[in-house]
Amino acid sequence: MSKTKVLRMVTWLIAAVPIVVYLWVYPKLPEQIPVHFSDGQPDRYASKSGIETWLFAGLGILGLILMELMTLITEYAARRREISGKQILPAASLLVVLLFSGISVYYFLVEL
Repeated sequence: MSKTKVLRMVTWLIAAVPIVVYLWVYPKLPEQIPVHFSDGQPDRYASKSGIETWLFAGLGILGLILMELMTLITEYAARRREISGKQILPAASLLVVLLFSGISVYYFLVEL
């Protein structure tokens, strides 16, 4: 097995750890868990089964899927010689910004 494949497998395993831990501790979690703190005190809570909690647990996987997608697009484009590396970076930046801006907007709207 190549070093690249081993590295990818290790990366996926590490990205999955928060989800595995979340599922392991889920039965022990209270219904409402603190998700934001100010001066050491919780000031915002979320449901243990809510989208926010799943998003926190799955953020590593979500980011990794985005990176894998960019790798596939780059490899495909390189084979077809349709796009250069200089063109891929702005597209990757756009996807990352869309992802994290969407998460931010979601949290602002949840606060309403």
